[in-house]
Amino acid sequence: MLAVRRFTNTGACRQALSARVRMASSQAAPEAGSRMHGSTHWSWERIFSAALLPSLGYAVVAGPNAINDMALGVLIPIHLHMGFDAIITDYIPKRNMRALNAAANWTLRFGTLAMAYGFWTLNTSDVGLTETFRRVWRAPQEQRKVEEAQKA
Repeated sequence: MLAVRRFTNTGACRQALSARVRMASSQAAPEAGSRMHGSTHWSWERIFSAALLPSLGYAVVAGPNAINDMALGVLIPIHLHMGFDAIITDYIPKRNMRALNAAANWTLRFGTLAMAYGFWTLNTSDVGLTETFRRVWRAPQEQRKVEEAQKA
């Protein structure tokens, strides 16, 4: 026991161990700017997820509302962007697949902006986000009613 304690207290062992820890931590997250990056990203994901719940609940219970539709038009793209960003970070790591990671991130950015613009257009020049989803959801039922009316 004494020999093990003496060996682990030597400077060479501590130096080798700290070099191994530095190497492992640098491989694990080379693109992270600070130790708090992951923590704050996780917190923002939870905040936007929690903000979506009352907005979606209000849309289901109360129906179309311009203010709620605008809130959903902002929250949904942000929520989806953060979720897909986490998927890209996990499954297309920058350290292994630099070009594919960049392409995936730019595709995500473009898709997020296109979705936000589409939601903005639905909310400002059409019936709104909630009513659009309500119409899409009820389309099969409406189609059956039209077909039954044509048969009669």
